[in-house]
Amino acid sequence: MHFGFTRTESRGVLVLLWILALFVIGLQFYKYHYSQYSEMTIKENDVKILEEILTSLNTNEIHHNGNILKPTSNSLASTVSFDINTANQSQLKDIRGIGDVLSTRILKFRDKLGGFISKSQYEEVYGLSPTAISDLKNNTYIKSNFEPKKININSEINILGQHPYIGYKLAKAIVNYRKQHGEIKTIQELKKLNCINDGMYAKMHPYLCL
Repeated sequence: MHFGFTRTESRGVLVLLWILALFVIGLQFYKYHYSQYSEMTIKENDVKILEEILTSLNTNEIHHNGNILKPTSNSLASTVSFDINTANQSQLKDIRGIGDVLSTRILKFRDKLGGFISKSQYEEVYGLSPTAISDLKNNTYIKSNFEPKKININSEINILGQHPYIGYKLAKAIVNYRKQHGEIKTIQELKKLNCINDGMYAKMHPYLCL
């Protein structure tokens, strides 16, 4: 007899204590295992979310509240298309790849030219990358009724020579022709000059007048 218990009762108490001990140990093991599993599950969910985000970015799509947001290809999401012939330096600098130097160069070329009549003329601006040219074409427009500034074909050599499509050498040839034949009466008369081919004439014609 131990502590007032019979031998049978003592054995029953010991068995009960063992059962309680196993229960406590099992409970602690369960809590530990469950916490590890939950943490692992949370981490796995986080990884899945990150993978979905990366996949969305790679496919240029981001899902938000059931909507699909697609980023633009040229970083000009907030840029409104503008008239190239009235554009200022600030507007041009919004174009990817165009900074202070190139925006100034574009404006100077435009002013010497008398205005752009075709977007293909952007390619004639020195230093513009193919990407900048493409973005410039996509985010500018030329009014259908735009009339470029014209130069009188009978002007002095220093005036004619400033135009990008004429230059000093061709201006000198035009002036020499006028000295021999008098003032030019029609723009088409320029085709008589051997130094002016059809391509050159087509480019100059919209910028010339009498």
